[in-house]
Amino acid sequence: MGRILSPRRPLRGPGVAAAFAGLLLAGCSETGDFGRPKPTFWSETIAPLAGQGAATQRGEPVSPALLTDDEQELRSRAYRFLTPARERSVFDRQLADLAFRRIQPREVGLTAESAYYEALLASPDVSPRSRYQRLREDMESDRLLITPFAALACRVAAMDAVRAKALAAIPPGDVETRYAAGARIAENEALTAWVELGLQSRLRAYRFALDRLVVTSPDKDAIRAERVLEAFEGYRGMASRCAQTRGGIIVTPGGDAAGGARFLPRSNPRPVVVKP
Repeated sequence: MGRILSPRRPLRGPGVAAAFAGLLLAGCSETGDFGRPKPTFWSETIAPLAGQGAATQRGEPVSPALLTDDEQELRSRAYRFLTPARERSVFDRQLADLAFRRIQPREVGLTAESAYYEALLASPDVSPRSRYQRLREDMESDRLLITPFAALACRVAAMDAVRAKALAAIPPGDVETRYAAGARIAENEALTAWVELGLQSRLRAYRFALDRLVVTSPDKDAIRAERVLEAFEGYRGMASRCAQTRGGIIVTPGGDAAGGARFLPRSNPRPVVVKP
């Protein structure tokens, strides 16, 4: 039987108050690299602590280990695919931001496949052709950004394999070190899985929007949009192509032994364990 890893001193953090503070502060932030808000005191100091505390209370793995450079970049690049492609309102983006920072559960940031189409209709465009152009640009931007994310995820997965093997040299009594490593592997794989889910969600949303644009406002630009979407649909599975179970560590996080907490998309939740 495997032994469930748990930290001796779990992190605690603000809950509802932090969420409301995030909603207020996120609305005032400017956009930076990869669609993320530019760094602020909230995003760099308050949000990480609040997210760690909230995730710990939900029973999710939270590693105290420092992020490597690749792990930091992985999280930056993941942001685009964990937030709406085109939000219907500022609230959509703020809610997704709280989910990305783990202050709220990840699934809170998911939107219906019709949301993107509704956002297109709400834009002030006077020409249907402008909407087709926006659709093409969004799809092409996603396609260009998912490739470097996937390459980075594979590098992180390779380092996690090294990390997992190195655990053999750590005695069982060093619970904190072993937890830090196992939880970080779980965090990395969970993030990659959520990006893949976000990618597939975007593909469904783009298909939903294109099908309805063709019906409501037929235009020759629909052919170009269809070609871009078909090319992008070939990227399914790319974000998680390097995810795997390594050695004696099961890295498909989902919470406690009872499967109560939610960390990955709701599929076969299991704890992070190390086999003796």
